[in-house]
Amino acid sequence: MYKAQYFVFGAAMLSSTAYAEDDGIGSDTVKLVPSVSVGGEYRSNLYLDEGEAGGGSPVVQGTALLVNPTVGLKVNSNILSLRLGSGYGVRKYVQEDLQNLNSFNDGRLTASGRLLPKAPVGISFSESFSSNNRPVNQPKAESALIRVYDNKSRVGLSVGNGTVLDVNIGGAYNYRQINGMKDSQGNRDVINQRNTYGGVGTVSWKFLPKTKVLLDGEYSQNDWVNNTIETTEETTSIEDSSAWNVKTGIEGQLSGKTLLRLMAGAGGSAYGEGDAVTQLEGLSQRLRLDAGLRVKPTESQDIRLEYKRAFQDVYFTNYNLFHQVGLTYEVNVQDRAVVSVNGQYRNDNYDGPVDRTDQRIQAGGAFALNFADHGAFETALNWRRLASVDGIAGIEYDDLGLTFGLKWGY
Repeated sequence: MYKAQYFVFGAAMLSSTAYAEDDGIGSDTVKLVPSVSVGGEYRSNLYLDEGEAGGGSPVVQGTALLVNPTVGLKVNSNILSLRLGSGYGVRKYVQEDLQNLNSFNDGRLTASGRLLPKAPVGISFSESFSSNNRPVNQPKAESALIRVYDNKSRVGLSVGNGTVLDVNIGGAYNYRQINGMKDSQGNRDVINQRNTYGGVGTVSWKFLPKTKVLLDGEYSQNDWVNNTIETTEETTSIEDSSAWNVKTGIEGQLSGKTLLRLMAGAGGSAYGEGDAVTQLEGLSQRLRLDAGLRVKPTESQDIRLEYKRAFQDVYFTNYNLFHQVGLTYEVNVQDRAVVSVNGQYRNDNYDGPVDRTDQRIQAGGAFALNFADHGAFETALNWRRLASVDGIAGIEYDDLGLTFGLKWGY
């Protein structure tokens, strides 16, 4: 069966479509933000194999050329507020024996906005679509990549215009399809497909100019097309489910140098239908936490600490209860160079047909140098490790990656 970690760490390195307010070409009403980056990437463990550290065969390393164009669009008017971003990724390996890892159709499209943004009542919406190729540990396959399509949509009625009280109530839909490797005829099989739909609601009360209280609620229904997944190694049965989540908290500026986000809540999930409905290991009313602290000791320094505790459905078992903590330190030198270091730890507790606990550790650093008005050199070094608390053979790995390139854009 395909290993879970291949669905957690994607191989696509699409450039970000985030941008500052003064970026782009155009007017204050309509602005276009194009960019393109060209560079390379070295990876020490392309197939995320256990390798020599776990007593297996040597891991496979390789270098790829990357091309990532992106386009962003901003619209601000009395009729429409819109943020649109799109990115495309090409990955071409220089080694002849790694051509089955080449990827030419990684892509992402995001959109968010509101109709009648300044009116007391409007329509808010968001959309996110991605096509992502990810490697599996099949070095001799015609194409050692699986493809994942993911589409998330939300639309709702918004009451308020960002002054004191905002209420948003609507619906959400998520389509996710996981496709297997391409065979010698160029065909792929569908491993599984999930349709998730439900309702969402958000209330935001700004009781201080830069501080607000938030209340979020969500109910969703998850329907899998294949409730049984059969491979040459094993057969796995998974259940459809329903889930609910509610959380509330505060987000705002404590001082001129400190920002805080603290959200806490509960959630539950039930699996199966009719008399077969189960609450696995008391999953009902599980605690959820989402906390973040951002400190700027000086204008040029930025420190960010985040912690999350939540659960989510997983395609190969019922659910995953995870804890995740991350720390980032960034220094901006005269708006010319940016240096950052980061670390992250995540504990994944899977429950259902596959029952195991994984630990994921990630650390890295990045450097960016603006050498022209619209040009920059960027490089990043990243190390990540997956360790099995249960000592399960075949899933542990270490991977060291180095990316570098030039970026032009507004």
